[in-house]
Amino acid sequence: MVPAVARPNGKSSPDARSEPCPSVGDHGVSLDPSLSLKAILALGAVVLLAFAALRALRVVSLGGTKPGGGARRRLAVQEVLPLDPKRRLVLVRCDGRDLLLLTGGAAEVSLGWLPGAAAQGEAA
Repeated sequence: MVPAVARPNGKSSPDARSEPCPSVGDHGVSLDPSLSLKAILALGAVVLLAFAALRALRVVSLGGTKPGGGARRRLAVQEVLPLDPKRRLVLVRCDGRDLLLLTGGAAEVSLGWLPGAAAQGEAA
Protein backbone atom coordinates (compact mmCIF):
# COMPACT_ATOMS: atom_id res chain seq x y z
CA MET A 1 0.00 0.00 0.00
CA VAL A 2 1.10 3.52 -0.75
CA PRO A 3 1.37 5.65 2.38
CA ALA A 4 -0.96 8.62 2.49
CA VAL A 5 0.55 11.91 1.48
CA ALA A 6 1.00 14.19 4.49
CA ARG A 7 0.01 17.84 4.33
CA PRO A 8 2.16 20.54 5.83
CA ASN A 9 -0.16 20.64 8.85
CA GLY A 10 0.63 16.93 9.55
CA LYS A 11 -2.74 15.52 8.53
CA SER A 12 -3.08 13.14 5.61
CA SER A 13 -5.15 14.03 2.60
CA PRO A 14 -8.53 12.34 2.29
CA ASP A 15 -8.06 11.61 -1.43
CA ALA A 16 -4.78 9.67 -1.07
CA ARG A 17 -4.64 6.49 -3.15
CA SER A 18 -5.08 3.33 -1.17
CA GLU A 19 -4.30 0.85 -4.00
CA PRO A 20 -0.85 -0.72 -4.24
CA CYS A 21 1.58 0.68 -6.74
CA PRO A 22 2.67 -1.71 -9.53
CA SER A 23 6.00 -3.47 -9.21
CA VAL A 24 8.84 -2.85 -11.64
CA GLY A 25 8.10 -5.86 -13.85
CA ASP A 26 4.30 -5.69 -13.63
CA HIS A 27 2.74 -4.79 -16.95
CA GLY A 28 -0.78 -5.86 -16.13
CA VAL A 29 -0.26 -9.42 -17.43
CA SER A 30 -1.01 -12.20 -15.01
CA LEU A 31 0.58 -15.61 -15.46
CA ASP A 32 -1.91 -18.33 -16.14
CA PRO A 33 -0.95 -21.72 -14.60
CA SER A 34 -2.15 -23.46 -17.76
CA LEU A 35 0.44 -21.44 -19.72
CA SER A 36 3.24 -23.19 -17.82
CA LEU A 37 1.64 -26.57 -18.52
CA LYS A 38 1.36 -25.75 -22.23
CA ALA A 39 5.03 -24.71 -22.34
CA ILE A 40 6.13 -27.95 -20.67
CA LEU A 41 3.99 -30.03 -23.05
CA ALA A 42 5.39 -28.15 -26.06
CA LEU A 43 8.94 -28.77 -24.85
CA GLY A 44 8.16 -32.46 -24.40
CA ALA A 45 6.75 -32.64 -27.93
CA VAL A 46 9.91 -31.04 -29.37
CA VAL A 47 12.13 -33.48 -27.47
CA LEU A 48 10.08 -36.45 -28.72
CA LEU A 49 10.24 -35.22 -32.31
CA ALA A 50 14.02 -34.79 -32.05
CA PHE A 51 14.36 -38.30 -30.62
CA ALA A 52 12.23 -39.77 -33.42
CA ALA A 53 14.27 -37.91 -36.05
CA LEU A 54 17.54 -39.22 -34.61
CA ARG A 55 16.20 -42.79 -34.56
CA ALA A 56 15.06 -42.49 -38.18
CA LEU A 57 18.44 -41.09 -39.19
CA ARG A 58 20.19 -43.95 -37.42
CA VAL A 59 18.09 -46.58 -39.22
CA VAL A 60 18.68 -44.90 -42.59
CA SER A 61 22.45 -44.59 -42.00
CA LEU A 62 22.69 -48.28 -41.06
CA GLY A 63 20.86 -49.30 -44.20
CA GLY A 64 17.82 -50.49 -42.30
CA THR A 65 19.58 -53.41 -40.58
CA LYS A 66 19.40 -53.85 -36.85
CA PRO A 67 22.08 -55.67 -34.84
CA GLY A 68 20.87 -59.17 -34.13
CA GLY A 69 17.99 -58.54 -36.53
CA GLY A 70 17.03 -60.14 -39.81
CA ALA A 71 20.20 -59.35 -41.79
CA ARG A 72 23.32 -61.43 -41.09
CA ARG A 73 26.35 -59.37 -40.12
CA ARG A 74 29.36 -59.75 -42.38
CA LEU A 75 32.03 -58.25 -40.11
CA ALA A 76 32.84 -59.07 -36.49
CA VAL A 77 35.79 -58.72 -34.12
CA GLN A 78 36.52 -62.23 -32.87
CA GLU A 79 39.35 -61.57 -30.44
CA VAL A 80 41.75 -58.82 -29.30
CA LEU A 81 45.15 -59.59 -27.78
CA PRO A 82 47.14 -56.67 -26.25
CA LEU A 83 50.86 -57.00 -26.97
CA ASP A 84 51.99 -53.90 -25.09
CA PRO A 85 50.35 -50.63 -23.97
CA LYS A 86 50.09 -49.42 -27.59
CA ARG A 87 49.93 -52.42 -29.90
CA ARG A 88 47.24 -55.09 -30.26
CA LEU A 89 46.60 -58.14 -32.39
CA VAL A 90 43.01 -58.15 -33.65
CA LEU A 91 41.30 -61.18 -35.17
CA VAL A 92 38.49 -60.05 -37.48
CA ARG A 93 35.99 -62.33 -39.22
CA CYS A 94 34.73 -61.15 -42.59
CA ASP A 95 32.41 -63.32 -44.73
CA GLY A 96 33.43 -66.46 -42.88
CA ARG A 97 37.18 -65.84 -43.23
CA ASP A 98 39.54 -64.66 -40.48
CA LEU A 99 41.94 -61.73 -40.88
CA LEU A 100 44.77 -60.94 -38.44
CA LEU A 101 45.57 -57.24 -37.92
CA LEU A 102 48.33 -55.50 -35.94
CA THR A 103 47.14 -52.10 -34.67
CA GLY A 104 48.51 -49.25 -32.56
CA GLY A 105 52.01 -48.95 -34.02
CA ALA A 106 53.26 -46.39 -36.52
CA ALA A 107 50.85 -47.95 -39.03
CA GLU A 108 48.16 -50.61 -38.93
CA VAL A 109 49.34 -53.80 -40.62
CA SER A 110 47.36 -56.64 -42.11
CA LEU A 111 49.25 -59.80 -41.21
CA GLY A 112 47.13 -61.86 -43.55
CA TRP A 113 44.10 -64.06 -44.00
CA LEU A 114 44.07 -67.18 -41.88
CA PRO A 115 43.07 -70.54 -43.33
CA GLY A 116 39.29 -71.07 -43.13
CA ALA A 117 37.53 -73.54 -40.84
CA ALA A 118 36.91 -75.83 -43.83
CA ALA A 119 40.64 -76.02 -44.56
CA GLN A 120 41.39 -76.73 -40.88
CA GLY A 121 38.72 -79.44 -40.80
CA GLU A 122 40.27 -81.17 -43.87
CA ALA A 123 43.74 -81.02 -42.32
CA ALA A 124 42.58 -82.68 -39.10
